[in-house]
Amino acid sequence: MDIGRLLHEARDRSSLTLEQVSRNTKIPLTVLDHLEHNRFDRLPDAVFVKGYLRAFGKAVGIDGEGLAQEYVRQSAPPPSRVVPSSSEPLESAMRVAGRILPAAVGLFAAIGLLYFARDMARRPLNDSTTPSERTSVPAPVATAGEAAAPALPTDRPFGWPVKMDIEVSGDCWVSAIADGQSVVYRLLRRGERFSITADREVVLRVGDPTVFTYRVNGVPGRPVGRPGSPATVRINRETYRDFFDSASTATVALGGR
Repeated sequence: MDIGRLLHEARDRSSLTLEQVSRNTKIPLTVLDHLEHNRFDRLPDAVFVKGYLRAFGKAVGIDGEGLAQEYVRQSAPPPSRVVPSSSEPLESAMRVAGRILPAAVGLFAAIGLLYFARDMARRPLNDSTTPSERTSVPAPVATAGEAAAPALPTDRPFGWPVKMDIEVSGDCWVSAIADGQSVVYRLLRRGERFSITADREVVLRVGDPTVFTYRVNGVPGRPVGRPGSPATVRINRETYRDFFDSASTATVALGGR
């Protein structure tokens, strides 16, 4: 089944242009063009591709769910083929492996023991220094005509658990995973809002970053991507500073207080 050709023919029968389909589905024009030409390798992961196919198919009057299932079938890796061989070479290889494997295991064990011993010899017996004490973080330097931004706090951890408030100003496909559990996986309508709470990490997949806004512990975050390009981001203890400006990060680090 040629998915792109089916979409193109259905759009022609509906007398719709790509621009009209883009306005109706809120799917970027470049994404629709990739779908009609089967350029799935230029699109984000399968989660978004299936959602795009469902919406595109519905907009031009064909079975979008069937297209999504066909895409999954076509993109699945082919089953591995086992080439039959005679038992004699296999038995010979197993005998050779039986002689080499014990020696290799012993060699790796000796190397690991030597490395461990050298590492322990270099390490102080009482290493109580915290990472923030070992590494100094230089304060931001103000440029001409600007006030210096407040230094990010290094003595306080990010205030977990966090509450993330999400809102879309236009129709937008969103997938949200909190601590490994799927919370949202659907097309959000304009003006729709929802909140999620996470103890360790939030993973967001956003179809249209231009209509997607969020707050973490009440503090607004930066855009998660570029216009017209779906985005996937992870917000956790290591990456959260990338999503806030300096002043906002100081607030978030204190748990939104």
